[in-house]
Amino acid sequence: MKTGQIRLHIILACVGLLTLPATGHAQLTFITNNGAITITGYTNLPSNAVVVIPGTTNNWPVTSIGESAFSHDTNLASVSIPNSITNIGYNAFYFCTGMTNVTMGTNVQTIGSSAFESCWQLHSVTIPKSVTNVGDDLFQSSGLGSVTIDNNAIGSQEFYSCGGLTNAAISTNVTSIGTYAFGGCSFTNIVIPNSVTNIGPGAFWFTYLQSVTISDGVIAIGGGAFQGTRLTSIAIPSSITSIGDIAFNSCDSLTNIEVDVSNLYFSSVNGILFDKNQTTLVQYPGGLGGSYTVPNGTDNIGEYAFANCDLLTSVYFDGNAPTTDWTAFYADNNVTAYYLTGTSGWADFSAESGVTAVLWNPQAQTADGSFGIGTNGFGFNIAGSSNLVIVVEAATNLANPLWSPVSTNSLNTVVGTNGVSYFSDPQWANYSSRFYRFSSP
Repeated sequence: MKTGQIRLHIILACVGLLTLPATGHAQLTFITNNGAITITGYTNLPSNAVVVIPGTTNNWPVTSIGESAFSHDTNLASVSIPNSITNIGYNAFYFCTGMTNVTMGTNVQTIGSSAFESCWQLHSVTIPKSVTNVGDDLFQSSGLGSVTIDNNAIGSQEFYSCGGLTNAAISTNVTSIGTYAFGGCSFTNIVIPNSVTNIGPGAFWFTYLQSVTISDGVIAIGGGAFQGTRLTSIAIPSSITSIGDIAFNSCDSLTNIEVDVSNLYFSSVNGILFDKNQTTLVQYPGGLGGSYTVPNGTDNIGEYAFANCDLLTSVYFDGNAPTTDWTAFYADNNVTAYYLTGTSGWADFSAESGVTAVLWNPQAQTADGSFGIGTNGFGFNIAGSSNLVIVVEAATNLANPLWSPVSTNSLNTVVGTNGVSYFSDPQWANYSSRFYRFSSP
């Protein structure tokens, strides 16, 4: 291995080595190894330096930019990387806060971690398809506003905290999107091509994403992949076989998730996600409010399944209490669980989840004098646990009933441990027969 320096004066005919203002001078430092040159740095760069890295020096090919070669050089404004370069090292241009432009040659294969991190003035970049290996944090906290990605994979935290990134074009060469790859970015829509098979955990964590197209080819969506986005709806293609925990957690505007029912996950009413055995409730869209009924046979509520659902007020259970933990209803400050007579496990459920469980037990009172025809039609008192909300539905034919809501009653008059509300049906006389039942909202 050999080290060296070349002192360059712009007034000399050193074509191809360095392009600088006519009054400047600089030194290129390098090492040689087996007849190839790795650039280890430039010194004495003047302000707003435009650097064209040579393809050869001393008749040897320049194949690498070494670790931290330009790190913290705030005078660097632009760099052109020749086709001879195959490797850009770790931290190579880290914190080059004045750099506005990077042109990469067509033979770059490896770019080390944090190579362009914190390049605040770097607003656009194209990553060539020749790149097969990228390190973590590649452009983290840079000033990118747009990026074209043509290589095979998007690395972990590659564009993390690029707050100005509003456009990302992902080519069909890309096969995976790494962990927190775009976390904290600002773009509002993204198209994920069918070449991508894996979307990593937290890939779009707390972006401004409002629309996403996931092509049929994606197999796995990692935990928290779309957490905190502004999505209103999402369609999960039939290729999906795995969705991680809290994939759509804190999506306050998300009101629908469409999932192919034949695969690992299937959709219930309003796109609630369950596992393939239909026994574990995995995800409840955060933008849905009001109430939800958990079907009988649900054995488990997964981690963070209902977390941060600020609008959710009531969860009704048709069967026994599922197992769960403290994360399932995390930060749900207004929710109450309701269970049916004859079911079990609710003390443990409340202890594990922190959610109050209340017996849902409305009954029509036939012996207290309220039952019968009154001034407002046929009616009766409804009694049950305090503050229950009861929807009274009516039908005219029990053999083939069509149930329609008649009224909504809140049992908010406390009598001992119960609530009471009077129901009346002013339309009862318009039918030859009338049948009533209770349901949850």
